[in-house]
Order: sequence, then structure tokens, then C-alpha cells
Amino acid sequence: MLRISVCREYYEYVIHGCLVLPAVLEEENYSLFKFWFEDRIHDGLYYRHELFYRLQTLSVEFRAQLYHSACQLAQQEPVVVTVTSDTCSLWVSLQNPNDMMIKRRNQMAQQLAHLQIHR
Repeated sequence: MLRISVCREYYEYVIHGCLVLPAVLEEENYSLFKFWFEDRIHDGLYYRHELFYRLQTLSVEFRAQLYHSACQLAQQEPVVVTVTSDTCSLWVSLQNPNDMMIKRRNQMAQQLAHLQIHR
């Protein structure tokens, strides 16, 4: 039997044992910060006792593609999506990133950036 737990506050749905969907947050409701990581300055987000960094930001017209990528990453690591009136962003956890995950994140960011360039 599948159990579905719903967190009303964050619109996060988790089907235990099958699929994890990333939380979708309104960005203006959170305090962002800047930090140095991988030789450059990143945006950071603190959410549910975990630190995230912004992997990619796209125009809101590409939100379906960004969310699809977020769902793929969420099967392996904590991921959050934020939205504003004109953009959406993919955030990944800073907790213990290994070389394989960093490579996968970078590939995902390149694929998403390709969308915006070729519109």
C-alpha cells in the first residue's frame, strides 16, 4: 500500500518508497544569502535545517523543464525549486556533494542553460 504524506505549508508531496518530488517555494518568502563555493560566489538558501545553493535560474516560461530536471535530481539528493513572478530556480543541497553528484549537477545546469539560449 502506498502512503502519501502532504505538507500543506510547502506543497511537498512524498510517495514513500517510490518517488520524491521537490518542494516548490515562493522565493520572496525566504532570506537568501551569498557564499563562496567551487571558486565563485553563489546564492544560498536555508530550508528545513539544510543549506542549498542555486544551481540554475530560468525564465518562468521554462518552469516545466526546470521542474522535470529537479524531479530527476530529487531521486538522489535534496532539491528545492523557487519561483518568482518571472523566474524559477533549481536549488541543490550543500550536504556532502561527491564528485559524481557535482558532475551530474553541472550536466543538468548545462542542459537547462541550453534551453534558454535556443529559444
